[in-house]
This record gives sequence, C-alpha cells and structure tokens, in this order.
Amino acid sequence: MKKFLSLIISFAMMLGMSVNVFAASPESEEGIKYLPADVDEITEEIIEEYGLVSTDENGNEIITIPLAPSNDGTVTTMPDIDPDDYATGLVHDGHTVPDGITTPYHFSLTPHTHTVTNQSSYTLNTYEPATEFADQGFTVTKEYSRAIEIHADFSLQGGISKSTVEGALGITVGGSYTRGESESYSKVVPNGYKGRIVYYYTCTVYTFVNETAYVWPNTIPQLITYEYDDCYANGAPRNGYFGLQLIAR
Repeated sequence: MKKFLSLIISFAMMLGMSVNVFAASPESEEGIKYLPADVDEITEEIIEEYGLVSTDENGNEIITIPLAPSNDGTVTTMPDIDPDDYATGLVHDGHTVPDGITTPYHFSLTPHTHTVTNQSSYTLNTYEPATEFADQGFTVTKEYSRAIEIHADFSLQGGISKSTVEGALGITVGGSYTRGESESYSKVVPNGYKGRIVYYYTCTVYTFVNETAYVWPNTIPQLITYEYDDCYANGAPRNGYFGLQLIAR
C-alpha cells in the first residue's frame, strides 16, 4: 500500500518558502524505504511498494520514490551586516553603519539593547528540484557534479544582528549549503507520469521576538521603552535524500 502522509504547511506563506511540501521525513516513525540501486524499471508494482504520496504547492498529488540518502556537503556563512554586538556593555550608543552599507537594518542614537525572546520552533519538511520535469519514457538524470544549493531563509527585524541571534539560538543564520555534489542518479520516467529528481530535507524553523529596550538618558526615574519585532531563521538542512518525484499525466 502507498503511504498517505499528512502535511503541515502552516507558516509557509509567511516564510516565503517556494516549496512547502514533503514526501516523507527521515525523522518520521515509519522511516524511509529506499529503492534498491539495481532496480532500473519503475513499474506500478514498484510504485505501490516504494511510493510515498503527498501533494505539491498547487494541490497536485505527487508520488515520490526514495532513491538514496545523501551525504552532507559544505556550508558558507554570510557576514554580519549590522555590528551591534561589537559594542561594549549592555547599553551602547546605537549602531555604527558599516562601510559600503547605505541602508542598515536599523539605526538609533538612543542607547538600547536587543534581546531574543519568545523562542519557539517547528520542523519544516521541504525539497529542492535537482532536475526539470521529463515526460514518460524520458530519462531524468542528476549529474555527479550537480550540487544542490540550499539557502537558509531568515528574517531579522528591528535591528537585531545576525550574531546576536546566533548566540541566542546556537545556529548559523543565513547559511548557504551544498548537498549531493558527488552523487549521481538516473531513472526513466514510467508510463502515465511526468517526473523529476528532487532533494528532500528537513530543517528546524526558529521563531522569536526581537525585544529592543531603549534606555533614555537624563530621565528620573530611568525611562525604558520597548519595541517588539517578529523574526525567524531556518536551521541547517539535515537528513537529506534524493527521490524520483512523479505526477500523473
């Protein structure tokens, strides 16, 4: 029997994710049954045994046949464009605009601090296409040298810096990850379908609030006012695997 999996797609529009569905999570209780490497022809029996059924962002039913787990690749981190954290003390005199940055996230001459509050997280299961769709009878191939690039989405509002968030959450914010560069897969699309090879992965989405506390000088008693901005950051992709994704014609 095909496995019908429920999909959690809330927050996806808010996060601006281009793809928000997933055939199966490597962390799910059922686990994943990978197609043996020596199976060349994708028959209806193979689809029945290995196929995982879900829907895509357009509501189409998709069937995914897991091919193999993928090894982790490299990560490139982005620079911190707001050097808030390099100031000394808990309260400091605003931000220094970096060289070459004409529009900083946030600027205030009023002494203030940024604090990560109201942290929560959820698991996002999603994918990145590794090939274009091909029609029935044609071969889809993920080339050996073709790397999948995943850019961890994030939104830091209200002037909080990347390094402040990384220190509070213990993650890399805005990393760029490559996966599957040394792996190759090739399958013929079965009759009755169009198909492509995709890279599935799981990541944790961290949501939090940037609490900005403004400490107003020369006020007795000391006046402190607050602003609150909703933020999020995606963690690193994990437990990735390549799969043959099929949509009925």
